[in-house]
Amino acid sequence: MNLARLGLERRPFRPSPTLELFVPVPPHEAHLAALRSAFTGGDGIALLDGSAGTGKSLLALRFLESLGSEVVPIYVPSSRFAKVADLYQAILFDLGQPYQGLSDNELRLAVTDFLLKSVTDKKQTVLILDEAHHLPVDVLEEIRLLDNWDARGTKAMFTVLVAPPELRDRLPRAESLAQRVRCRVRIEPLTEGESLTFLRAQLEECSRKPDEVMTDEALQLFAKHGGGVPRVLNQLAATGLNLALDAEQDSVDVEVAFEALTQMGITITETDESAQPAYPAGAARSLTRGDGERGEDREPATTKSPKQKARTRRAA
Repeated sequence: MNLARLGLERRPFRPSPTLELFVPVPPHEAHLAALRSAFTGGDGIALLDGSAGTGKSLLALRFLESLGSEVVPIYVPSSRFAKVADLYQAILFDLGQPYQGLSDNELRLAVTDFLLKSVTDKKQTVLILDEAHHLPVDVLEEIRLLDNWDARGTKAMFTVLVAPPELRDRLPRAESLAQRVRCRVRIEPLTEGESLTFLRAQLEECSRKPDEVMTDEALQLFAKHGGGVPRVLNQLAATGLNLALDAEQDSVDVEVAFEALTQMGITITETDESAQPAYPAGAARSLTRGDGERGEDREPATTKSPKQKARTRRAA
């Protein structure tokens, strides 16, 4: 991607969580405050959940970063553990400690020893378990047991379970653990105004002249039809950038934005100011298949594509 042509110094709207592009919209700031309050208040376990694409992983990483050097950070991106030993091996691996060739009890003792030594040195360990809905009940129970360890009244470890909403429904099956999860943060889709802020802030971070990269009309169109889901908003805006470059345009205008919506499977007419997305309310998170490819069933575009517009200009 020729970023300089569009006036960009680096790439915005990235497909994976990127801390340097975290946008502190008010609800996300409130969620961070809730997690910090749980941590400083002596809680041992917290839950951070939300539907796909709402920014759970990025928010968890931002929380971890905000604690700075006062903690020992551990981030496990995928909690697909078949047994308790897998949990301990993942923790030791992230800490750079030996994790192979040890029995279950040796793994448990190695982790416990590290936690207690760290908290004695006045450093709590903060464990982020992403995709925690995959955790079986016996592993959830083991997390509860780790929550028992402290030194002089200070918890040895603070654990954040990051998952879709289904984990909250499963927690009652691990009753002893559920009783300890006081802080339960739910990330909801952004409002249209927050979506606009989310997009604009990334342009401002990546360009000295953000207003020249995307027009207000294009941004508003993405914000209106992105469903409030950060992942979808990023996909729409990134698609717009690619289309503008392919058409040899210097910015993303409203016509390019319409084409991006069409490519994402959202069909609206340019003249229908009250148009709504072609998917049901709340379905924005399902615009792409799990493999990242767009669905094949979509209606034809109602506007001239950027490539067609470019050819017309050159012919003239």
